[in-house]
Amino acid sequence: MLTRLVSSQFRAVAMVVLPCTVLLLGCAVAHGQFVATHGKSGDGWANWLTKAHKDGYYPVYLTGYDVGGTPQFAAIALKNDGGIAWEARHGLTSDKYQQTFDDLTAKSYRPISVSGYR
Repeated sequence: MLTRLVSSQFRAVAMVVLPCTVLLLGCAVAHGQFVATHGKSGDGWANWLTKAHKDGYYPVYLTGYDVGGTPQFAAIALKNDGGIAWEARHGLTSDKYQQTFDDLTAKSYRPISVSGYR
């Protein structure tokens, strides 16, 4: 059983998970097949992620950070030529993160980027 991964001092957690059977990164970045964003609100990040997904990208990095008491997000997504399955979440409490982690790892997903922020 996994112990709690996120301290209760954090207000929320953002995470991206992929199935454990996938090898990542390759040379997609070398060919310029990536998109990135920063300074997005939770809704702005969700909208960016939806568009990136529709355009055939999957997130490989994200970070959440505080700007004047407001959570902001930055992320990088790579071209998804192989049909890689993935899940992303933001605004999770530590308890909800643990539940989501347990649920998705039971389905063979593994976290690739987790960011705690206040």
